[in-house]
Amino acid sequence: KETPRQRSQQPQRQRQRQRNMASIKMNHLRKSATFIIATVLSLTLLVVTFISEIDERRTSASRHLNLREGVKGLYSMIFPESMNEQEENDDGDIATYESMIHSSIPLPKYTLEDTFPTADIYKENFAILVYDPSADEFVGYYRRDHPWTPTCRKLVNSIQKLSSMLRAEFPERFQGEKSEELVIPISSGDYPQLKGSECIRGETALPCTDDVAPVLHFGSTFRRPFFPNMIAGPMPEATHLNCFAQWAREGTVCSKLVPREDGGEMNFGTEDGLEFDDLIPQLVWRGTDFSYLHTMYPTMHSPFFDKHADADVLRSQYSYLIPRWKGVVLTADSEAEARESGEMPLMNIKFAGFMHEGKLTPTLGSYEYERWNDVDIPAAGESMSKSDLAQYKYHIDIGGGGGTTWTGTIQKLAAPGLLFHHVTPARDYIFDFIEPWVHYIPVREDLRDLKSKMEWAINNPEQAKKIARQGSELARYLSTPEGFEQMYRHSYVDPIRSVIDAYQPFGRRQHDIASWREVLEHEAEDFYPVIKCASNQGTGCQDLME
Repeated sequence: KETPRQRSQQPQRQRQRQRNMASIKMNHLRKSATFIIATVLSLTLLVVTFISEIDERRTSASRHLNLREGVKGLYSMIFPESMNEQEENDDGDIATYESMIHSSIPLPKYTLEDTFPTADIYKENFAILVYDPSADEFVGYYRRDHPWTPTCRKLVNSIQKLSSMLRAEFPERFQGEKSEELVIPISSGDYPQLKGSECIRGETALPCTDDVAPVLHFGSTFRRPFFPNMIAGPMPEATHLNCFAQWAREGTVCSKLVPREDGGEMNFGTEDGLEFDDLIPQLVWRGTDFSYLHTMYPTMHSPFFDKHADADVLRSQYSYLIPRWKGVVLTADSEAEARESGEMPLMNIKFAGFMHEGKLTPTLGSYEYERWNDVDIPAAGESMSKSDLAQYKYHIDIGGGGGTTWTGTIQKLAAPGLLFHHVTPARDYIFDFIEPWVHYIPVREDLRDLKSKMEWAINNPEQAKKIARQGSELARYLSTPEGFEQMYRHSYVDPIRSVIDAYQPFGRRQHDIASWREVLEHEAEDFYPVIKCASNQGTGCQDLME
């Protein structure tokens, strides 16, 4: 029989039982939710696999240019810590000229006078390209206080090709005296040669400029909108800008991109009968020991050799090493593990060449690199041809001076192996066409996730094989007239048309100055002509440098 005290405690016990039941139910719900989530993820993977199998039966190779956000999202759950670090930056409220162009939004209007201040943010490799209707010629003007260095040859090449392509693609706009002047700021190089670097290092707020005039940069640009008015163009190199110029001039795809079996130079491996399953199961890279985004990372460098140099010392300096040397450290670790296991090293990242007295020099046999090999740092490696590289199952395109590798990405996409794409703060125009986990596997700038990504590929051979195949198919599609035309329109015609439409010719505005030429002559103290192009061929250009 309950006592009065027990009866008074009954509501308290009842509340405790209710809390216990609630806790049990919550634990049950958590377990159920975990099971449901696991089931949904499994079903999602099955659906994606099923859809992918249907996708594979489609004959149109242009499907590779579609965005695959669902696939990227699925893999972000597998590797949440290694998705593109740049995506974490909240830059969505900064409208870039590139995003406006590809969204068919007109660019802000600009004038001749707007182009001059843009030169103030550059150290070198910046020019103003002017179309002079009276002479029916394009003239490139260079800033007097900017040094004229050997790298300016890339700027000259860009001016020559752009002048030719403007006439070929927009002939009605350049009809001599019947036409109006046009002024376009352009720059060129591995990456924009800018003055103050505080902004791009994150020391000041974005954007880094409020200039309204668009700048066509022929080379690598930045992923983040440091300079919203900067538009990435084809790199001034045989595989890119030269190929664009040939398409504009002849309507043919250049041999650099055409498969070897069709008489071109691009190695897809099919001409040698290479299949993914039979490739050498190792990640390979060969390239040049070169600097890396020095403006953004002034303290990052190649290691210095001294009497204390060894693998442990290099590992302790890992954070300060440029990415290519980070790859060498990872290779040293891989070779050390292989010596213990008796298996093939997982990685084979080595330098085939380095710059010595202005010339590309082999690392093998050189004192500078052989001494690293003597302390178990495999920095020097044999040079390898495209056919040699194509025999390997895994590749990586480690960024160089401008943060990317101009030829490596497309060549390694084409190869039958799988590309691990080095995601850095820099980007090239061709990155608009490749998607992570669709055409390549992304790896962090510091390469710290490279080993885990490789292990995933090894343990998931069918998914890895599919990504490799889709990368090759994309490269093959871009080598066709249909595919190259699409890339040409997206990366050249649309941006140039937007820039032409945004320019406000002198004659359409109210002003007290007689002509645009008078404005240009007024600025002659700061700028001088370096090249002029009078025909629609690059050979029609004349060097005006003394």
